[in-house]
Amino acid sequence: DPLLQVSMEEGQYVLAGAGELHLEVCLNLLKEDFLKGAEIVEKDPVVEFRETIEEPTIQVFARSPNSHNKIYLNAEPLGEKLTKALEDGLFSKITDAKERARTLVDKYGWSVVDAKKIWGWYPEQSPTNIIVDCSRGIQFMHEIKDHVLAGFKWAMENGPLCEEPVRGVRFNILDAVLHADAIHR
Repeated sequence: DPLLQVSMEEGQYVLAGAGELHLEVCLNLLKEDFLKGAEIVEKDPVVEFRETIEEPTIQVFARSPNSHNKIYLNAEPLGEKLTKALEDGLFSKITDAKERARTLVDKYGWSVVDAKKIWGWYPEQSPTNIIVDCSRGIQFMHEIKDHVLAGFKWAMENGPLCEEPVRGVRFNILDAVLHADAIHR
């Protein structure tokens, strides 16, 4: 079943599906066809929520633990049309970066520069959140990219309010102040 996701958490298998009925059908198939005679302990289904924003945020900044670096960013909604297209596999169908940028410019009103400077998206399989480097003329940005993407991934998995995954948000890196010495970056 391509819609069913199986993971293991705390010593138990967790099935994630499209809804309660979908999970019930999958469990019946498991019981009757695949695991005849095996005992399956079911717990009540849990509904997973998503966090998002409705209007652009103000510019905020984060400081590195050594206080030598700052990064300024803001967040804005992607829009329901683009979010739905991303959930339906827009980026999986378009693998070329130039073609992806052209699609974002033509269909969703992005600027050409921003569409070409996408650093990453999350989740990988059907991304609904994007981080874009909107900064101009800052040295050493390529050196912090992996660290920023790791923080982005963590923030998307554990939203700011309810620790639920985030959906439909574009994060813009507006500016950065990076230390001249590589050891401090």
